[in-house]
Amino acid sequence: MIKKSKKLSIKTIAKLSGVHFSTVSKVLNNYTKEKISDKTVKKIQQAVKKTGYRRNLLASRLRNGMDFIAYIACDYSEINNPFRQEIMGKIQAYLGKCGKNIIYHEHTEDLPDFMQNQADVSLYKGIIMTGNSGTLLPQVPGLAVLELFRKTPSMPGASVLMHDENQAAELALDMCREKKIRKIKLIAVKQVSDTIFRSELLKKKAGSRPGISITCEVFNTREEIYSLDGMAARKLCSGCDLVFVLAPFGMRMYHLLVSSGIKIPEDIYFLLFDDLSSNRFLFPEVSALGLDYNILGQKVFDFFFKNEKPAALKIPCVLNIRKSLT
Repeated sequence: MIKKSKKLSIKTIAKLSGVHFSTVSKVLNNYTKEKISDKTVKKIQQAVKKTGYRRNLLASRLRNGMDFIAYIACDYSEINNPFRQEIMGKIQAYLGKCGKNIIYHEHTEDLPDFMQNQADVSLYKGIIMTGNSGTLLPQVPGLAVLELFRKTPSMPGASVLMHDENQAAELALDMCREKKIRKIKLIAVKQVSDTIFRSELLKKKAGSRPGISITCEVFNTREEIYSLDGMAARKLCSGCDLVFVLAPFGMRMYHLLVSSGIKIPEDIYFLLFDDLSSNRFLFPEVSALGLDYNILGQKVFDFFFKNEKPAALKIPCVLNIRKSLT
């Protein structure tokens, strides 16, 4: 690691990355109005890690009059997850309506390194963690981190965001009963452990609902789904009434089915778990289970600004029914 000095600045990061310092600033501030390539973002992140560069958050905070919330992904696959980024955007918007100026920073560094730097950590109003946290299993990193925060009084408030998985499963199965959907094909990925948990939960709950049959196709990685062609996807989903993809990567499966000639919803219903804004701009519009963002914003507000103890925030879900289910 390059030895840090008083002269280390975003211009140093820009020089190492081969980009203009304004581009570095946009990446560090999560500026989304201008598209910056993944390759450029990765180069900047590598330069930041190599130099050990840390922004002067105190100066930024005083200059902008903002409270900072840190967003920490408990595994690196979560860093560029569009759903996680959308969650933080919704939180930011809700708190803004409540008169709280906040900005969130994504941390790609190792969590122990982040926590050891007391000077930085103390500047944050709170810390939100995501990353395979929804299952509430003992080995989940985010929940283990909460225990560490509880034992460290000097740390700011910390929270793991998670779906109310039981309620989400009930919503999906109730919808199937109302629409007389009998055969459900679940799509899960081992690489995304939440999807495995959801598939097992749905199969368990469906066992007490006569007439509903669930089969599950489990891929090892997201890349396996992306490598499918339209005919392979069509064969995979043959004979089912509903395709239920248990994470946002279902957009790929949706496009594959449509490209193979399957008509949605005439031939087959389609449902996603996790609702992205882009779902509304597809044709036909994609139905999805998503977080109730009003409750999400309220819970985060209460947690960070009413001095509640570190906790796992379980957020209710809503079933957004669009054209793919009508």
